[in-house]
Amino acid sequence: MTFTGVDRLREEEEAPAAASFFLHPPPAPVRFPFLDHLLGCMIAAGQGVHALCLFLHLSRDTLEAHIVRLRLATPHDRPMRKAGAKAWSIPDTILAIFLRLAGVHPETIGQALSQPRSANAVRTKLRRMGIRGPGRKELFKPEPTSLHAPDAGMITC
Repeated sequence: MTFTGVDRLREEEEAPAAASFFLHPPPAPVRFPFLDHLLGCMIAAGQGVHALCLFLHLSRDTLEAHIVRLRLATPHDRPMRKAGAKAWSIPDTILAIFLRLAGVHPETIGQALSQPRSANAVRTKLRRMGIRGPGRKELFKPEPTSLHAPDAGMITC
């Protein structure tokens, strides 16, 4: 049985109060331990709402809730810049963020991307985004072919 948007709203309005819990489950707890720190760094670096939602797989409401909870400055609402000739793809950027926070060496990250990049390009991209990596002694170099993008459920709240 398929519901249209209007039918679904009517069904939710008619549901008893006890059933509303099942229609609107409570928000899931944060599953990404570095989210608070990462969000603070990215906002401090000047990332906007659109970029934060896109790269961190957050809805705008969830993002705003985290910003209020952490008492962070409100990020700008301008659209992201248009991609140039050597622009990073969104999946590559998400993969680079995830791997950098996991402690993977920038050289390995560059090799794991769909369009290979140098270690300096990876460091520069992530530094501009406000993402600092772990110290040199904490980095490791796994096999680049064994690395893959995170599941959306791993980094959302």
